[in-house]
Amino acid sequence: MLLSLRSLGLIALGLASLVPACGASNAELLVIDDTGVPGPNATIAFDEEGTLTLAPGEVVAVTVHTSPPAPYEIAFFLKGAALDASLGATVVVAAPDGSATVQLKAPNAATSFALRAKIKDGPAVDLLVAVSDKGFGTLHVVPVYEGQRETREWVASVASGTSCAALAAIMPEDPEGALTAVAEPPDPLLVPDVPVGPTLAVFVRGGHYMWGCSDVPSLGAGTTLDVAVPIVPKPLDLSATLLDVDLAFAPDPGPWNAMLEGALAASLDALLAPGPTDAYALVVAMKERSPDPAAFLAAAQVGGWFTLLATHFAQNGIDLRAFVTTHALAGLGSAPPLVSGELSSVGADGVALFTLGALGPVSADEGGIPADYLVSWSADSFDDVNLGGTLFWLPSRLVAVAAEHALPPATSMANALASEVECATVASLLAGYGACDAGCLQLLCEDALAERWLHARDVSAVAGQIGTIALQALGLAEFDDVAAITAFSGSWVGQVSDGVSVAQVSGAASGVKPMPPTP
Repeated sequence: MLLSLRSLGLIALGLASLVPACGASNAELLVIDDTGVPGPNATIAFDEEGTLTLAPGEVVAVTVHTSPPAPYEIAFFLKGAALDASLGATVVVAAPDGSATVQLKAPNAATSFALRAKIKDGPAVDLLVAVSDKGFGTLHVVPVYEGQRETREWVASVASGTSCAALAAIMPEDPEGALTAVAEPPDPLLVPDVPVGPTLAVFVRGGHYMWGCSDVPSLGAGTTLDVAVPIVPKPLDLSATLLDVDLAFAPDPGPWNAMLEGALAASLDALLAPGPTDAYALVVAMKERSPDPAAFLAAAQVGGWFTLLATHFAQNGIDLRAFVTTHALAGLGSAPPLVSGELSSVGADGVALFTLGALGPVSADEGGIPADYLVSWSADSFDDVNLGGTLFWLPSRLVAVAAEHALPPATSMANALASEVECATVASLLAGYGACDAGCLQLLCEDALAERWLHARDVSAVAGQIGTIALQALGLAEFDDVAAITAFSGSWVGQVSDGVSVAQVSGAASGVKPMPPTP
């Protein structure tokens, strides 16, 4: 074999200066010379463009240039199937113009690998090297994929002296030192300067969520060989699920409105019972809050308090049923009709944790229901995700909290009811009894309304009337480079029950990865 002039010149410099490389073990050499300076913000590039093709045993000088120029400390090492290749130095200090040159002796057998140059504390760059005494060819890599996933680009890696079976353990990572090509579909994916002689494995990936590999039986010098690579998608990774989920809540209006009306009626009955009128119910509630109920009742009967309050309510148009109903309807109508929450993985296949945020206007805490639910969570081969489970709700809490949300900010329903009834006026009308003066009666009025409102909120729980929402959602997933789900969109169907009646419900379903918190 004839040596090139470039090779003869290097031999004249003396092959004794060559040192063995660590390409066979693919280990980066330790920097042992710290005479150069670091370059964390520098750039580095080889003078050679494309793949450097060599004959077995050929010796060449390879140069890098850095910018801005400085005497950087640059480490050189081999990656991939470098066999018995060697370098003239492992560390070189750049010249004043920013250049650094190292001698590379090709291995004695056909292969391909990469020569890496790295600035101390700075960037690195690879030069692909192909070695053969039989010439070089081109591989036209054809990804074969019949699924619905898309990729912005295909990345092909051709590794020498190995097989797809041997590479399986590192997939979908690119094999070190491989010859590479990148193309956007449908552009051809061509890998030139592939050495003739060694066994070849062609690995292709789209991102890190779909890939495949094919072994190349033979390659002729100066030819282009088509290599079909079957692509298999990586199953969606549910183990890192963290999504904000919204389910549009649109039950059949007939049965759903009947449920709300029933819940509101039950709450109002609990608020005003016992008694035929609002005024009568208030007097009884005040008696129950009194430290001496018997003395209170006696004073009420002697003083005609039932009649006095009935007249007060009538003259001032006080209608607590209408007051609460108006606010409940306003609160239910103003909130987005959504079931919202957070879906997160729990480390078990097919299961996730759904943390309920709100049902319409009512948060899980306000609704007096559990916030956390184990739900089914799975994905199929078409990248559809399935979410299923059952949530709970308390009908009286839903309408009562909705009414509270319709009040002015920082106003409680207890204070709103006391203001509507005019507890100070009530106290002055009743005049007092025993040691309980007008101030005492006003507090009794306010406390009685507050206590009755608590009964109104919790009447469903007291009665054991627990509502359920059974749901089944299906949506097409979006995912990141490693097939972890970042979003989904689709629809859901289910049933909502108040413990007595049932309404069918359906709507859009969506999930999206939450934004990171603002610093």
